[in-house]
Amino acid sequence: MNQFREVSTFFKKQYPLNKHGLEELFSLFELKKIDKNTILLKENDFEKELRFLNKGIIREYYSTSEREININFYTQPQFITDLSAFNGGIATKKNQQSLTKAEVLSIDKIKFEQLLEKYQCGKTIIESSFQKLLKHKELLEVV
Repeated sequence: MNQFREVSTFFKKQYPLNKHGLEELFSLFELKKIDKNTILLKENDFEKELRFLNKGIIREYYSTSEREININFYTQPQFITDLSAFNGGIATKKNQQSLTKAEVLSIDKIKFEQLLEKYQCGKTIIESSFQKLLKHKELLEVV
């Protein structure tokens, strides 16, 4: 359960699922050990999983044939999924690369959506929280 400490703290503060909902959510996460310089997300991919950075540093950037533009460096435990692509079912325009060895917890998008349906009472709160996170991330990217 130690590998879930950060994500557990995050969810308990941000998402009021009941205890059984959280336990079921944690049981669906898969721990992935990521090597340095691994590409986690490529432009034009579809987000098929919800990813939570447990440890490490992830660089998020846009890429053209001429250059790369950094838009974010994830260093703290948090979600690193392109939420706009995840929620909209659209291809991402972003790329992500690990700058250090990292630990990422991931859950399949379909399994996550099924969990939201099962715990209907928490669905609206979770969706509004994700929308809040999405708007915050988009504001940071514009600057």
